[in-house]
Amino acid sequence: MWPETDLLDLWQLVSKQGWTDQFAARWTPGEQGAVAALQAFLQDTVGAQDYPSVRETSRLLPHLHFGEISLRQIWAVTQALGETRGIDPPSSGARVFLSEVGWREFAHHLLFHFPHTTSQPLRSEFAKFPWRPDPGGRLQKAWETGRTGYPLMDAGMRELWATGWMHNRVRMGVASFLVKHLRLPWQVGAQWFWDTLVDADLASNTIG
Repeated sequence: MWPETDLLDLWQLVSKQGWTDQFAARWTPGEQGAVAALQAFLQDTVGAQDYPSVRETSRLLPHLHFGEISLRQIWAVTQALGETRGIDPPSSGARVFLSEVGWREFAHHLLFHFPHTTSQPLRSEFAKFPWRPDPGGRLQKAWETGRTGYPLMDAGMRELWATGWMHNRVRMGVASFLVKHLRLPWQVGAQWFWDTLVDADLASNTIG
Protein backbone atom coordinates (compact mmCIF):
# COMPACT_ATOMS: atom_id res chain seq x y z
CA MET A 1 0.00 0.00 0.00
CA TRP A 2 1.46 3.38 -1.03
CA PRO A 3 1.69 5.98 1.77
CA GLU A 4 -0.37 9.07 1.08
CA THR A 5 2.75 11.24 0.62
CA ASP A 6 4.12 8.82 -2.00
CA LEU A 7 0.85 8.90 -3.91
CA LEU A 8 0.94 12.69 -3.93
CA ASP A 9 4.54 12.68 -5.18
CA LEU A 10 3.68 10.25 -7.97
CA TRP A 11 0.61 12.24 -8.95
CA GLN A 12 2.69 15.39 -9.26
CA LEU A 13 5.14 13.53 -11.48
CA VAL A 14 2.31 12.30 -13.69
CA SER A 15 0.83 15.78 -13.94
CA LYS A 16 4.11 17.43 -14.89
CA GLN A 17 5.47 14.91 -17.38
CA GLY A 18 2.34 13.52 -19.05
CA TRP A 19 3.04 9.79 -19.18
CA THR A 20 1.17 9.19 -22.45
CA ASP A 21 2.45 12.22 -24.38
CA GLN A 22 5.19 10.36 -26.23
CA PHE A 23 3.55 6.97 -26.44
CA ALA A 24 1.88 7.25 -29.85
CA ALA A 25 5.03 8.54 -31.52
CA ARG A 26 7.09 5.60 -30.27
CA TRP A 27 4.79 2.59 -30.25
CA THR A 28 2.43 1.00 -32.77
CA PRO A 29 0.55 -1.73 -30.91
CA GLY A 30 -0.74 -4.75 -32.81
CA GLU A 31 0.58 -7.41 -35.17
CA GLN A 32 1.28 -4.99 -38.01
CA GLY A 33 3.34 -2.79 -35.72
CA ALA A 34 5.29 -5.82 -34.52
CA VAL A 35 6.08 -7.06 -38.01
CA ALA A 36 7.08 -3.58 -39.16
CA ALA A 37 9.38 -3.16 -36.14
CA LEU A 38 11.08 -6.51 -36.81
CA GLN A 39 11.58 -5.81 -40.51
CA ALA A 40 12.96 -2.33 -39.91
CA PHE A 41 15.31 -3.63 -37.24
CA LEU A 42 16.71 -6.47 -39.35
CA GLN A 43 17.05 -4.44 -42.53
CA ASP A 44 18.44 -1.19 -41.21
CA THR A 45 19.70 -1.21 -37.66
CA VAL A 46 20.58 -4.64 -36.30
CA GLY A 47 24.00 -4.64 -34.70
CA ALA A 48 24.14 -1.78 -32.21
CA GLN A 49 22.17 -3.23 -29.30
CA ASP A 50 25.01 -2.61 -26.86
CA TYR A 51 25.12 1.18 -27.24
CA PRO A 52 22.51 3.18 -25.28
CA SER A 53 23.33 6.33 -27.28
CA VAL A 54 22.19 4.67 -30.52
CA ARG A 55 18.49 4.02 -31.07
CA GLU A 56 19.07 0.66 -32.70
CA THR A 57 17.33 -1.99 -30.63
CA SER A 58 14.43 -4.10 -31.81
CA ARG A 59 11.86 -2.85 -29.26
CA LEU A 60 9.95 -6.05 -29.84
CA LEU A 61 9.44 -7.02 -26.20
CA PRO A 62 6.05 -5.30 -25.82
CA HIS A 63 4.85 -7.11 -28.94
CA LEU A 64 6.18 -10.43 -27.62
CA HIS A 65 4.61 -9.87 -24.24
CA PHE A 66 1.15 -9.20 -25.65
CA GLY A 67 1.34 -12.03 -28.21
CA GLU A 68 1.46 -9.77 -31.27
CA ILE A 69 4.48 -11.68 -32.61
CA SER A 70 6.09 -14.94 -31.55
CA LEU A 71 9.66 -16.01 -30.91
CA ARG A 72 9.31 -18.59 -33.68
CA GLN A 73 8.37 -15.84 -36.14
CA ILE A 74 11.35 -13.73 -35.10
CA TRP A 75 13.72 -16.67 -35.42
CA ALA A 76 12.32 -17.71 -38.81
CA VAL A 77 12.46 -14.21 -40.30
CA THR A 78 16.02 -13.70 -39.09
CA GLN A 79 17.15 -17.03 -40.51
CA ALA A 80 15.38 -16.32 -43.81
CA LEU A 81 17.29 -13.05 -44.07
CA GLY A 82 20.49 -15.00 -43.56
CA GLU A 83 19.60 -17.40 -46.35
CA THR A 84 18.94 -14.45 -48.66
CA ARG A 85 22.37 -13.01 -47.92
CA GLY A 86 24.09 -16.36 -47.93
CA ILE A 87 25.10 -16.03 -44.28
CA ASP A 88 23.38 -17.54 -41.27
CA PRO A 89 22.91 -15.54 -39.14
CA PRO A 90 23.00 -12.59 -41.56
CA SER A 91 25.38 -10.53 -39.39
CA SER A 92 27.18 -10.54 -36.07
CA GLY A 93 24.49 -8.17 -34.80
CA ALA A 94 21.79 -10.67 -35.77
CA ARG A 95 23.67 -13.38 -33.91
CA VAL A 96 23.69 -11.23 -30.78
CA PHE A 97 20.00 -10.47 -31.32
CA LEU A 98 19.12 -14.17 -31.46
CA SER A 99 21.16 -14.79 -28.33
CA GLU A 100 19.10 -12.12 -26.55
CA VAL A 101 15.97 -13.97 -27.68
CA GLY A 102 17.51 -17.04 -26.07
CA TRP A 103 18.10 -15.17 -22.82
CA ARG A 104 14.41 -14.27 -22.74
CA GLU A 105 13.54 -17.96 -23.00
CA PHE A 106 16.06 -18.74 -20.26
CA ALA A 107 14.31 -16.22 -18.02
CA HIS A 108 11.03 -18.08 -18.49
CA HIS A 109 12.83 -21.37 -17.79
CA LEU A 110 14.09 -19.99 -14.47
CA LEU A 111 10.70 -18.62 -13.48
CA PHE A 112 9.04 -21.97 -14.21
CA HIS A 113 11.49 -23.93 -12.09
CA PHE A 114 11.99 -21.29 -9.37
CA PRO A 115 8.66 -19.42 -9.06
CA HIS A 116 9.69 -17.94 -5.71
CA THR A 117 12.19 -15.65 -7.47
CA THR A 118 9.54 -13.03 -8.19
CA SER A 119 9.81 -11.91 -4.57
CA GLN A 120 12.73 -13.84 -3.06
CA PRO A 121 16.37 -14.30 -4.11
CA LEU A 122 17.33 -17.37 -6.10
CA ARG A 123 20.04 -18.13 -3.55
CA SER A 124 18.55 -18.25 -0.07
CA GLU A 125 21.68 -16.87 1.66
CA PHE A 126 20.96 -13.48 0.09
CA ALA A 127 17.62 -13.22 1.91
CA LYS A 128 19.48 -11.70 4.86
CA PHE A 129 21.42 -9.16 2.82
CA PRO A 130 21.94 -5.95 4.89
CA TRP A 131 20.03 -3.43 2.78
CA ARG A 132 20.42 0.25 3.63
CA PRO A 133 17.63 1.86 5.69
CA ASP A 134 15.74 4.48 3.66
CA PRO A 135 13.53 6.52 6.02
CA GLY A 136 10.70 8.13 4.09
CA GLY A 137 11.80 6.44 0.89
CA ARG A 138 14.01 9.39 -0.08
CA LEU A 139 16.60 7.35 -2.00
CA GLN A 140 13.94 5.21 -3.62
CA LYS A 141 12.05 8.27 -4.87
CA ALA A 142 15.25 9.82 -6.22
CA TRP A 143 15.95 6.63 -8.16
CA GLU A 144 12.40 6.28 -9.48
CA THR A 145 12.13 9.87 -10.66
CA GLY A 146 15.64 10.25 -12.08
CA ARG A 147 16.94 12.64 -9.44
CA THR A 148 20.02 10.82 -8.12
CA GLY A 149 22.59 13.20 -9.62
CA TYR A 150 24.12 10.49 -11.81
CA PRO A 151 23.40 11.59 -15.41
CA LEU A 152 23.16 8.20 -17.13
CA MET A 153 21.05 6.69 -14.37
CA ASP A 154 18.74 9.71 -14.26
CA ALA A 155 18.39 9.87 -18.04
CA GLY A 156 17.38 6.24 -18.17
CA MET A 157 14.79 6.56 -15.43
CA ARG A 158 13.30 9.70 -16.94
CA GLU A 159 13.10 8.03 -20.34
CA LEU A 160 11.35 5.11 -18.69
CA TRP A 161 8.73 7.40 -17.19
CA ALA A 162 8.21 9.42 -20.37
CA THR A 163 8.10 6.53 -22.85
CA GLY A 164 7.58 3.29 -20.94
CA TRP A 165 10.87 1.96 -22.28
CA MET A 166 14.58 1.89 -21.47
CA HIS A 167 17.60 0.50 -23.33
CA ASN A 168 18.56 -2.95 -22.07
CA ARG A 169 22.07 -1.90 -21.07
CA VAL A 170 20.68 1.07 -19.16
CA ARG A 171 18.22 -1.25 -17.42
CA MET A 172 21.20 -3.26 -16.21
CA GLY A 173 22.89 -0.07 -15.10
CA VAL A 174 20.01 1.37 -13.10
CA ALA A 175 19.28 -2.01 -11.52
CA SER A 176 22.92 -2.39 -10.48
CA PHE A 177 22.94 1.20 -9.22
CA LEU A 178 19.88 0.53 -7.08
CA VAL A 179 21.22 -2.56 -5.34
CA LYS A 180 24.98 -1.99 -5.32
CA HIS A 181 25.28 1.78 -4.93
CA LEU A 182 22.11 2.77 -3.11
CA ARG A 183 21.91 -0.68 -1.50
CA LEU A 184 18.13 -0.76 -1.70
CA PRO A 185 16.22 -4.06 -2.09
CA TRP A 186 15.96 -5.33 -5.64
CA GLN A 187 12.24 -5.89 -5.11
CA VAL A 188 11.83 -2.08 -5.10
CA GLY A 189 13.25 -1.91 -8.62
CA ALA A 190 11.31 -4.92 -9.83
CA GLN A 191 8.03 -3.33 -8.68
CA TRP A 192 8.82 0.00 -10.34
CA PHE A 193 9.79 -1.66 -13.61
CA TRP A 194 6.61 -3.71 -13.47
CA ASP A 195 4.53 -0.55 -13.06
CA THR A 196 6.25 1.53 -15.75
CA LEU A 197 7.63 -0.67 -18.55
CA VAL A 198 5.42 -1.20 -21.59
CA ASP A 199 7.20 -4.54 -22.03
CA ALA A 200 6.96 -5.56 -18.37
CA ASP A 201 7.24 -9.34 -18.41
CA LEU A 202 7.30 -11.30 -15.17
CA ALA A 203 10.12 -13.63 -16.18
CA SER A 204 12.34 -11.02 -17.82
CA ASN A 205 11.58 -8.51 -15.07
CA THR A 206 12.57 -11.02 -12.40
CA ILE A 207 15.87 -12.08 -13.95
CA GLY A 208 16.71 -8.42 -14.64
